[in-house]
Amino acid sequence: MNRAPLEKVLVVGAGTMGSGIAAHLVNLGLKVTLADLTAETAVNGMEKCKSASPPHFMVHEAAAHVSTIGLDSLEEAASDADWVCEAVIEKLQPKRELFARLSDVIKPDALISTNTSGLQIESISEGLPQDMRERLVGAHFFNPPRYLKLVELITTSSTKPEVTKCFIETLEYQVGKRVVLAKDTPGFIANRFGMWCLFQAIHTANALDLTVEETDAITGAFIGRPRSGTFRLADIIGLDVMNDIASNLLARCQDDPYIYALKTPSSVESLLNLNWIGAKSGQGYYRKEGKSLLSLDLKRLSYRPYQEAKFSFIESTQKVPTAERIVSSLQLGDQVGEFLRLHLIPALAYAHAIRSEISFSPLDFDRVMKWGFGWKLGPFELIDIIGAEKCGIQSKPFYQGKTFLENNGQSYAPFPNEPRYITLESLPKLESKSTVDIYDGGDGIHVLAITSKMGAITPQVCKDLEASINESAATGFVLTSNQSSFSVGYDLKVFNHAIESGDFEAIEADLVLLQKLGELLESKDTVAALHGYALGGGLELAMSCSRIVAHSEAKIGLPESRVGLLPGGRGTTILRTRFQQSAKEAANAAITLTLGHIQDNALIALQAGYLKESDAIEFNQDHVLAAAIDLAKTTPTQEKLQWRPIEGPLAGMVDQNLAQRKLKGDISAHDVLIGESIKQVFAKSTSYEDSLDKERKLFLDLCKNALTLARIKAMLENGKPLRN
Repeated sequence: MNRAPLEKVLVVGAGTMGSGIAAHLVNLGLKVTLADLTAETAVNGMEKCKSASPPHFMVHEAAAHVSTIGLDSLEEAASDADWVCEAVIEKLQPKRELFARLSDVIKPDALISTNTSGLQIESISEGLPQDMRERLVGAHFFNPPRYLKLVELITTSSTKPEVTKCFIETLEYQVGKRVVLAKDTPGFIANRFGMWCLFQAIHTANALDLTVEETDAITGAFIGRPRSGTFRLADIIGLDVMNDIASNLLARCQDDPYIYALKTPSSVESLLNLNWIGAKSGQGYYRKEGKSLLSLDLKRLSYRPYQEAKFSFIESTQKVPTAERIVSSLQLGDQVGEFLRLHLIPALAYAHAIRSEISFSPLDFDRVMKWGFGWKLGPFELIDIIGAEKCGIQSKPFYQGKTFLENNGQSYAPFPNEPRYITLESLPKLESKSTVDIYDGGDGIHVLAITSKMGAITPQVCKDLEASINESAATGFVLTSNQSSFSVGYDLKVFNHAIESGDFEAIEADLVLLQKLGELLESKDTVAALHGYALGGGLELAMSCSRIVAHSEAKIGLPESRVGLLPGGRGTTILRTRFQQSAKEAANAAITLTLGHIQDNALIALQAGYLKESDAIEFNQDHVLAAAIDLAKTTPTQEKLQWRPIEGPLAGMVDQNLAQRKLKGDISAHDVLIGESIKQVFAKSTSYEDSLDKERKLFLDLCKNALTLARIKAMLENGKPLRN
């Protein structure tokens, strides 16, 4: 089944999942129609989606591009849709009736999917025309679809292999998801195992008389799971949704000897009776009152102030690798060790017991828990780490090098060949400097990965990058980091120490080094690969590259004003040149720098000028590095920044905006001083070279201001900006 890329998608069902899927697809630039019982209910679904937290839409105006219709217009919308994505009520008959109704109008090459978290796909397809049965798959998105990258894809006995292949390629390359094929069993992989783990953890907490905070501390980042742990995750999912899924599994998996864990815990039952079903009702196991967080006392079923969990082992091992923490904690004689022996070991045994029934391989099983539930280590990776015998399991290791144990328990299969999913670890390492690792990206491309914590820029990072480029015979470079973020900006400790020492010459030397490195990057064929945070000095270096490939959810900005400074590593100059065609646009850019806003995603960063139209935005984070390497092979060296005078009353426009904001109390007098400094670079510079000189001089002047030092110290001490 070969087809062109998606253009038009029809999503049927404007509930939580349907509207969330529609929002995600319109973020991608697709033409999306959202259908519900009536046009009015479709609009209502979209309105709820617009106010969702976290936000489903990447830019506010995107919501206006979702067309809303009622079922009376369904056939017309389906007739030219490239994908019909059904997400109606979680009941078998309505889904069957919908597909039967559309069977004569859907295009022959259109994709057809049902979104369900528990219904059998084979049953949904029963009675449908053969052509539709051959094209129908289950596509289990995770909520919220914008943020969670996993889609479980479930086929039936009638689904054609070419349809499956087409769906995988479309979801991964165009929709920005990672796909795992799951068997058509109750709850598939994610809900069958993930919901079991959630309920079993609640039962274990009750048995050990742990508080909600203590349970979440043990079952969160400490064991490589999201910080939401158990009870906060239950609130996010919704206790009603959890209980519905559990009830469905209990009814359909009666032969499963482990299924007892899905019986409703007493605290869940009590909260359901009170309609305290979690975040969407404003309260569940946690409740917010103003700025205060309250927690549920599991014995009294009443709220009390949040009490931070105190476990000395957890506090003392925060920097210890997750695998080591888990192995050590299982030996503990305290509540942490007891909980994990009663929760983690049975969970791993359960994964092993149902592995062949619900998944095609332990690799698929692990990927579901890592991509769908945010686990750092999948259950079979954990079994290998802890030891199968200690988990009560008889098995060979599940992983050996880049092979995994097949479901037959005897032979090993190689990891799938996935050239689009390049990681730094998969590339040959050529050299390691103190703060930069150099990898061979193939075809003459070298990948320069910053290794400092959170990609922070320091004088040594700049020296190592400069040397890496100058010593290399590569034809092109990719700039990235091996951290969870591209870069959180310049290391403030460097400036704090220099200011306190009065060594302003050192600060100027560091700025010259940063500016010269930007010019060096600009003179080469370079592509920056952005993920996580891309801020301050790190972003200044990225903006100096020929092109940028940014993950769509990257947090991008030049927030130097938050610490009393202006961008001094060419950032102010670069942004000025990007908006020099209009005094109004340049003034807006100057105010953007003054406010120091961090843009929530790459689409907004593009509007703010931190990205260019020629830069690329990748919705699948796992594609970013490969896309950057590919781009580096074809990207020509960019021209040097072209400096032009800006016509119009730029300085006056900036002054007026600053005065209005100061009058309203939106900014302080020190913010105005920063804004006036940025204005000087934008409006008073006579050339590119003069602009760089002004950046450095004004940066140094601000460093000598006590209010700037206070902002720097506040950020270093508590990680929050001080608006003094």
